[in-house]
Amino acid sequence: MTVALDGKKLNLGNQQAYLDPGRGRVMVPLRPTVEALGGKVDWFPVLPGYRESDAEAHNGLAPYGEDVNAWVDVTLSHNTWRVYLTPAESGPIVVPLRELALALGFGLSWDGPGAVAELRPEK
Repeated sequence: MTVALDGKKLNLGNQQAYLDPGRGRVMVPLRPTVEALGGKVDWFPVLPGYRESDAEAHNGLAPYGEDVNAWVDVTLSHNTWRVYLTPAESGPIVVPLRELALALGFGLSWDGPGAVAELRPEK
């Protein structure tokens, strides 16, 4: 499984994109993917007084399941996307590539036989 930007493979370091067969979607490691696209990821612990209604502060993946204990803000150019984390999540954060692409202003196409997810900047 390869993720490319305008035909050039993204360097995701030692982490890889993969196809989630149960949901039929491409999952990518958040930080390496965002950094390969030229963006940044900032991590924030939940502070006392946090309310789940604060989830509407930014577009992003809304909290679900257990209580939120942290979030990350993904920024690229003028786009910001927030992802909420729960105590059950450990290890690298992975997200659906389609949602990440839409949030950061990219189009996305899929080459099934080549197993390539192709990102392209939206104009």
